[in-house]
Amino acid sequence: MKSYYNELVELKKDSLKNFNKSLIPNLDKEIIGVSNIKIKELSKKIIQKKDYEFLNNLPHLFYEEDILHGYLLSYNVYTYQELIELIEKFLPYVSNWAVCDTMAKNKKVLLKEHKQYFHKCLEWINTNKTYYIRFGLLQMMSYYLIDNYVDKIIDIILTIHNHDYYVDMMISWLLATMMIEFEDKVISLLKEKQLNDFIIRKTISKSIESYRISNDTKEYLKELRKLLYNK
Repeated sequence: MKSYYNELVELKKDSLKNFNKSLIPNLDKEIIGVSNIKIKELSKKIIQKKDYEFLNNLPHLFYEEDILHGYLLSYNVYTYQELIELIEKFLPYVSNWAVCDTMAKNKKVLLKEHKQYFHKCLEWINTNKTYYIRFGLLQMMSYYLIDNYVDKIIDIILTIHNHDYYVDMMISWLLATMMIEFEDKVISLLKEKQLNDFIIRKTISKSIESYRISNDTKEYLKELRKLLYNK
C-alpha cells in the first residue's frame, strides 16, 4: 500500500500538531503536524513523478494524508471523468472541513464540462451528507457565481435540510461571496428570513468583514441586522 507517511514525518513541526487539533474539533484521525504549505510542495513532487497509486489507498490513517490527497486532486493532469471518479471515491472518507476545502480546485478541467459538473454538484448536495453538501456548495461558489446560475444556487440553498454547523457555515460563506456581485439578491433573501438565524447572522458578519464589499453596503447590513433582531 502506497504511503507518504515517512515523507510527511520529515516535514513535521511539533507546534503544529496541537494547533491543527484546535482548528478541527472531534478529528477522527491522528495528526502528524505538517503545514499545508509543506504538504502542497510534496503534492507537486508526486505529480511530477506521476505517482498516483496513493489515491487508490483509502482510507488514509493520518489527517495530513487526507490533505495531501485533496491537493493531488487539484492538478490539471486528469480528464474530467477521471477527476469525477477520484472525487467520488474520496468523498466518503472526507470527515472535516479542512480536507473538504482543500480538494479539487481544478477550474480548467471542471469548466470544460460546466453544465454537467453543476448537476454533479447538485447530486452531492442532495445526498444530505454534511461534507458532500459542503463540497458541492464550495464548488458552486468557486465556479458558478455568474448570472446564469445565481438564482439556481439560491433555490438550491433553500432546499437544504441538513443544518450541520459546517453546512450552515458554508452557506453563509457562499452568500457573503455572492454579495460581492449580486448584492440585491442576497439582501432580499436575508430580509425575507427564509434562512435560519445562524445563516443570516453569519452571512451579514462575513460580508461586513469582507474587503470586497463597499462600506455603504456594510453600513446597510449593520442596520439590517438591527432591524431583523432588534439590537
